[in-house]
Amino acid sequence: MNRSTAPALTQIFDEIAPLGVGSGIIAMAVFPLAVPTLARTAIIAIAAGLLVLVLCVRVALVAAPIVLLRRRGRRGYREVVDQLVAADENTGQTSLSKEKMQ
Repeated sequence: MNRSTAPALTQIFDEIAPLGVGSGIIAMAVFPLAVPTLARTAIIAIAAGLLVLVLCVRVALVAAPIVLLRRRGRRGYREVVDQLVAADENTGQTSLSKEKMQ
């Protein structure tokens, strides 16, 4: 394009401005129709979040005692093994040889 046929900046603005105004009018007319959809989306998101929270709490309530019992069981097992090892070291005999002697 040479300078003589190039549109001026004001001509471009004069063509684009009505399109911007028209799209703004359409957006303002359609926005009230979008509000219920936005509200429903927010309510569904909150409800889903609460559902996930409730499920997580239930799983935690079921899993916590199991985890605690397993930890307690491991500690108890280790204590028994440590006592047997200490007894074996003191007497020089293994647990199996003690059972055979009795």
